Amino acid sequence: MDDVQLRTGEEIGPDLLSAIQQSRISIPIFSKNYASSKWCLKELVKIVECRKTMNQHVLLVFYHVDPADIRHHTGTYAEALQEHNKRVDQGTIDEWKKALTEVGKLKGRVLKEIGGGRAFKRDQIPEEYLDLSKDIVKETRGLPLALEVIGSSLFGMEKLFWQDILEMLQNHFLDAKVLEKLKISFDGLMYCEQQIFLDIACFFNGMDKNIACWIWKQQKYYPNKGIKVLCQTSLVKIGENGELKMHDLLRDLEKEIIRQENLKVRGRHSRLWSQEEALERIKLEGLCIDFGDFMPYFSKLIWLRWKGCPPEFTLKKFHPMNLVVLDLSYSLITNNLMGWKHIKSLVEIEGLEGLDSLELLEMMNCRSLRKIGKISILGKLKELIFKDYSMLSEVECLEGLDSMELLTIKECGSLRKIGKISDLKKLEELKLEDCSMLSEIEGLEELDSVELLTMKYCGSLRKIGKLSSLRHLNLKS
Repeated sequence: MDDVQLRTGEEIGPDLLSAIQQSRISIPIFSKNYASSKWCLKELVKIVECRKTMNQHVLLVFYHVDPADIRHHTGTYAEALQEHNKRVDQGTIDEWKKALTEVGKLKGRVLKEIGGGRAFKRDQIPEEYLDLSKDIVKETRGLPLALEVIGSSLFGMEKLFWQDILEMLQNHFLDAKVLEKLKISFDGLMYCEQQIFLDIACFFNGMDKNIACWIWKQQKYYPNKGIKVLCQTSLVKIGENGELKMHDLLRDLEKEIIRQENLKVRGRHSRLWSQEEALERIKLEGLCIDFGDFMPYFSKLIWLRWKGCPPEFTLKKFHPMNLVVLDLSYSLITNNLMGWKHIKSLVEIEGLEGLDSLELLEMMNCRSLRKIGKISILGKLKELIFKDYSMLSEVECLEGLDSMELLTIKECGSLRKIGKISDLKKLEELKLEDCSMLSEIEGLEELDSVELLTMKYCGSLRKIGKLSSLRHLNLKS
């Protein structure tokens, strides 16, 4: 089962429990790091329960792990349980151990024999093929469907053929039969779900799910439904920190689908993730970017990630009227921003009154920034993320951000004060993490709309006042 729309600190939802209960067969795949995921362990408890009460079939797959480690809670499983014991009550730990012991007694399949068994029509792999078999399993990352198809194609073939298959996998070329099998799942998706899947494959693998959702909402892709479907079909996973995760082979599949859009002309595809192909698409013999006359044709731009934004520049013909997500991480900007003139240059150009579509601004690792001034010009902003500012000492004022729903400030070890935030009347969630010097948040007690408050490793903040709507408080020091 997959972590469908689970966020850290929440319990497994009824949708996931229902999905487990409605399944005829459960196939947990045990790796060395399986027990490090509390969600995997919670799912396993439910699987064991359904096996007992509903006669659900359970097929175990062991991927580079000794079943005895699962049964006896040894090796990496012991280490993971010890780590969980620091944050989870003993009753839950005992429940997980019992589930592991029970499934550890069942018969399973060692994953490296899935391919080998089909390739030789017997369980044991000949010694001279063993290393090749292990390398092929490694390149497929243990994806069972891919191993089944590849194993069948290797039957009766000499070592040179095996070596070619391995090299193809290493170079991210998929065998036609593997491509066909994996594509069946993709073809069964609705259009919006396919577009979400293609975006993850090309751009958003590893990205925070919530950030990607801002983009997909603007495109009318209905991301809440789409991501749920992709997770239920095991095409996408949500990591424990809320990040989007896709298997390497599936990413290769989707990129191959895009390449098939136009085989004769490189770069003529719906998405370009290769800088080489992107430049070829532009069809220029030379390229010179003048920051005074920059990107005049990007009116339909929805998402802009500009890493390394320079400290000084001027934009004249840049009108991103539909921009929803702006990521200026790793910028070289300093506290000499004079009221965020760089952001203003994006929203106040040649009479443009404001960037009404911008809903999320993310800024990470801007190491030269010591102070954040007023940013009230972004009145439609719904989410603001500051992370990893080692020199930042003060967030001056957050006035005028009337639409703000989520504010995240993380890993700002020198931050001592957050100025007036009482204007954030729609703020529902405030996340503060690793801000050990933070001692004052002006106007926090006036925020009647805040329902979720996270304060991790913010030991200097002693008072938060009365928050009338608060229903979830997450503290750690």
